[in-house]
Amino acid sequence: MEKLLISIIILSVTCRLNVYAQTNLQAGAVGSFSKTNAWGAEAIYNIKVAKKFSIGPGVKVIKFTAISDLYWPLFASFKYYVPLNNRASLFINVDPGYSIYSRKAYNGSYLDENSHGGFYGGGGLGLMLHSKPAPYLTCQFTKYGYLDNGSGIHNFFRSINTLTFTAGVFIRNK
Repeated sequence: MEKLLISIIILSVTCRLNVYAQTNLQAGAVGSFSKTNAWGAEAIYNIKVAKKFSIGPGVKVIKFTAISDLYWPLFASFKYYVPLNNRASLFINVDPGYSIYSRKAYNGSYLDENSHGGFYGGGGLGLMLHSKPAPYLTCQFTKYGYLDNGSGIHNFFRSINTLTFTAGVFIRNK
């Protein structure tokens, strides 16, 4: 009974957020450039919590050119919007999170290398036009991290630092 009551309360609060707050789904194509390049896609569900501030969960699917497996960052997106005029806004974003990444490499019949997910983080600037749907461009510094235990004896934190560009649309929900 308690779980049902809590679910009803959460559902009613969520519905009120959608009525009073401007929410949107953000979807785009991602390109990262560094020693190893990457491409992929992102989706973020933004919930406006103040006049110029939104938060929301996000996911990316990234394929690095030098690595055979997909890299899946799950993160929280924090955005602060700075209106330029009635047609466009700049936004500053910070995206801390964790990556899901699993890679096993075998040398003959034994496990030679085993990698797991780790820290993911990014931050940068974006430009959004005020239209329906609203196109956007972002440029941010991104750190893709993972744990690599090589021959299984020691764990090493490895990271790929990139300059990441994203182009997509905000699909507004009013």
